[in-house]
Amino acid sequence: MRPQLKRDSLGSSSGSGPILIALGFLAVGASLLAWCSRELRRALQSTSWPVVRGTIASSLIKTEIDSGDVFQHQPATAVHSASIRYEYEVGGKQYRGQRIAFGPTVASSSKSPAVRDLASYPLGKVVDVRFSPSRPELSVLLPGANWDLYAATFLGAVLTAIGIGLVVRDLLQGS
Repeated sequence: MRPQLKRDSLGSSSGSGPILIALGFLAVGASLLAWCSRELRRALQSTSWPVVRGTIASSLIKTEIDSGDVFQHQPATAVHSASIRYEYEVGGKQYRGQRIAFGPTVASSSKSPAVRDLASYPLGKVVDVRFSPSRPELSVLLPGANWDLYAATFLGAVLTAIGIGLVVRDLLQGS
C-alpha cells in the first residue's frame, strides 16, 4: 500500500497554503493598520495646529479607469474623485497642499461626491489651512479624524487579528 500525502483545506499536499493565506491577512492588515495609525495620529494632532489663510489654486474632478475584474466578468468602469489643490504661506515661504482630510481618499463610479467636494472648494476660494508647526508642508483643510479613517483603522485591526488567529491555529495544528 502506497502512503497517502496529507492534503490541507485548499487541496495542497505541501501544507503551505493555509499559512500563506494567514500571512497574507497579517501583512495586509498590519500594513493598513500602520498607515491608519499614522494618519489617525496626524488627524488628531491637526486639531491644535496653527491656522493660516490659503487659496484654492485648482479644483477639478479626476477620472480614472478601474480595469474591473476579468475573472468575475466585471467590465472596466470610470471612477471619479475630487482633486483640490491650495496654496498658503508660512513664515514668508509659499506652500502647496492637496489634503482635504486625513484618511483614505474616496473614489466613486458616481460623479456626485466629487461634484459636491468641488462645490465646497471652488477655484479662488479663501480657506483656513491648518499646518504642522514642525513640518509646514504638511497641511489639511478639515482637521481631525473622520469616520472613513476610523473604519479603515478598524478594518486593519480586524484583518490583523484574523491573520494572527490563522497563524496561531496553523502553528498549533502543526505541533
